[in-house]
Amino acid sequence: MIQRCLPFVALTLTVAACSSEPRASLPATPPAPAAAAKPLLAGLESSTDAAATATPAEAVLQSPYLTGATEAHRRSALAARVAGVVAKVYVREGDLVKPGAALVALDPEDFQLRMAQAEAGLKAAQAQYVATRLEWERVKKLKEDRAVPASQLDMMDAKFEGSKAQVATAEAMLTMAKKALGDSTLTAPFAGVVTKRFVNEGEYATAMPPTMLVSIEETDPMDLRLQVPANEMSRVVAGAKAKIRFPATGRELEATVTRVVSSLDARTRSFAAIIELPNADRSLWAGMFADVRIAPTAKEVAAAPVSGTASAAEGR
Repeated sequence: MIQRCLPFVALTLTVAACSSEPRASLPATPPAPAAAAKPLLAGLESSTDAAATATPAEAVLQSPYLTGATEAHRRSALAARVAGVVAKVYVREGDLVKPGAALVALDPEDFQLRMAQAEAGLKAAQAQYVATRLEWERVKKLKEDRAVPASQLDMMDAKFEGSKAQVATAEAMLTMAKKALGDSTLTAPFAGVVTKRFVNEGEYATAMPPTMLVSIEETDPMDLRLQVPANEMSRVVAGAKAKIRFPATGRELEATVTRVVSSLDARTRSFAAIIELPNADRSLWAGMFADVRIAPTAKEVAAAPVSGTASAAEGR
């Protein structure tokens, strides 16, 4: 009897032990939701988002910065036009020169001798012409008197025309000799700064192939070349106002777009715009980087709604 009751007692004790454990209860208030994960690019605003939040007037008046670099208005690498030994170099790199200023001179002796030879040849041709003309006039008079046959006059006509051609040839040779003598001195084609000299005294310069002697750049005015994206084509036009800043010097100035190159680069989908900047004080150097903002056109400003008006319309 006692053995039969033992399993029942054990089961009763087990149930009692389970009922004595504390029961789990639901919280009085629901837990706060977990904070949402921040995106990887948090804090970085794109230009598109900024434009979307701007008012219509601000969106029109905000134009993106364009970049550009200064370059010489004109640049020439001057070569020898005649061959000869360099006798004198009048300039150094960095020198300012005026139009027509002497830059490099070749030894003029050979050219002076050639000119003297051409002058002598011209005198000989002129003397031959005078003698031939006198003979031609005599034969012509004899022909009129029927003293000589017509064939003799024809021969004299040809000889007389040949003497004329010899004079013209001699004159051309003298002109060429004078030009060669003048070309032996290289002069500046425009006002500018000497950026490079390629020869020194005693060196031999050839005309074919031509020897580079001096490089010169015109820096007043200075050209500022901009690379403009195609979507700014309607705004960046000749005459448009521009605000320019040079980060290297901190200088800021205002100017107008001088001209636009009406051709798009197939690779970058951009075109070039050029602003000519006065540079009499030589404060601008070629190769300087610049930030440029193009002002909105009068048509864009007139079409842009005023911010206050837009806000009042939205409030209604």
